[in-house]
Amino acid sequence: MKNYYWIVSAIVNYVLGIVFVIPGGFLFIFILYLLEETVGWVIDPTLEPDFLLGALFFATITGLFYFPILIVVNVFIYKRLLAKKYLYYLFVVLFLALGVFSFLYYKQ
Repeated sequence: MKNYYWIVSAIVNYVLGIVFVIPGGFLFIFILYLLEETVGWVIDPTLEPDFLLGALFFATITGLFYFPILIVVNVFIYKRLLAKKYLYYLFVVLFLALGVFSFLYYKQ
């Protein structure tokens, strides 16, 4: 039964890693735009102000759904596995990163 939870955790974190790339990218763009507005740096002259407001709204709404799902699923599986905390965190981070990198790799 333990192997089942490891597999479910790997699949869930991989898929959520893929899903997080788009709102994470929008948050990154918004942070760059915020630096441009507050500090005065010119980062990218092609950014449209209206687009960034929509991107921030999309990233916020997606984050409101994404993070609770990620936290609840991982806490549920962690309690069932009875694994060491650092080992499980390493496993989660590995599969989240694998999801992000595979999205970026297949997008090219």
